[in-house]
Amino acid sequence: MGHKKVAIIGGGLAGTACAYVLRQKGHEPIIFEKSSELAHGASGNSLGLYNPRFYAEDRDEARFYRDAFLTAAQIFSQAGKEIDHVQNGGLHLILDETKEQRFRKVMGSGVWQEGDIKHFSAKQASEFAGVDIPYAAITLPKAGSVCPYKLCNYYAGESKVRYNASLNDIRVDKDGIWHVDGELFDAVILACGVNVKDFSQAAWIPVYTVRGQIVEVEATPYSSPLKTDLRYGGYISAAYNGRHIIGSTFQKWIKHTDVRDEDSTYILDQLHQTLPQLRDVSNVCDARASMRCTTPQRLPVIGSVPDYSGLFISTAHGSHGLVTTLQAAYIIAEQIEDNMHSSYGYAHRFSPAKLKERLNKVTG
Repeated sequence: MGHKKVAIIGGGLAGTACAYVLRQKGHEPIIFEKSSELAHGASGNSLGLYNPRFYAEDRDEARFYRDAFLTAAQIFSQAGKEIDHVQNGGLHLILDETKEQRFRKVMGSGVWQEGDIKHFSAKQASEFAGVDIPYAAITLPKAGSVCPYKLCNYYAGESKVRYNASLNDIRVDKDGIWHVDGELFDAVILACGVNVKDFSQAAWIPVYTVRGQIVEVEATPYSSPLKTDLRYGGYISAAYNGRHIIGSTFQKWIKHTDVRDEDSTYILDQLHQTLPQLRDVSNVCDARASMRCTTPQRLPVIGSVPDYSGLFISTAHGSHGLVTTLQAAYIIAEQIEDNMHSSYGYAHRFSPAKLKERLNKVTG
């Protein structure tokens, strides 16, 4: 296997997670970040709720998100106060019969162990939350929240970071050595969101941005007792430094990150319509919009790039990046260590090679 020097392009969650895992395994990651600080984009929110994406049947995607969630929860617990980790279980509210049936299927799929997911009646949910909840709910006891900005810096640790890096091109020579900004590397990881398309080797990947706005709202005497995060299509966090984080929009047609008052109104209206008892939660203190990266399948792209030995990608983590970026880092680390097929049985479903194969079928 041997010591590897790896260039990581991108200093958000995807890139810093790769640095964290590679450093654990004795390699030398160097992060290239285009701005003057880590977590400049969507990874820079003050609070992020982490949870898996659910599937009603046992399939590779379901196991990927389960494993990603459980792995991340373990690391977050170890990091603790350094990343403002709070494990509060998080409630997914069951708003109608369709959701009730779906979550029952999730729980009965065999993907999750009994202790990892639980069903609550409305009474149990209210007792768990500390405020009145008029819906049944499911909870994942290991769910909670972290500060993404602090998490990126925790992941980066002692890794070298090249800030304000303006990279126009990367290339590999005949000996398989990668050239990045005048330095030589054994491997390169593109972990820069939609900007992976700026590199000729990955320009074909069909990623695009989705704008998401969140608001920070002052906690009230009624909302302050809320002990857990609530998800209902939107979400509201338990009070964090006297504020609730409420989100979020999902707008792939907007290409800027200017805060929009109408989006703040939409976010609050969604909360108030679902939980009228929280109608007094309305004093917006701050708002932030950022661009998340995704694919038409809304699945991440992870692994080795076809036709380019030593080039890897971790992108398109969408709204579940807090958990999937770490799992992606473990997959890529295995591949870099000369185990190109990876022991993760589901990894091929999210690989650039699999994506290219699907695109070739579509385009003929």
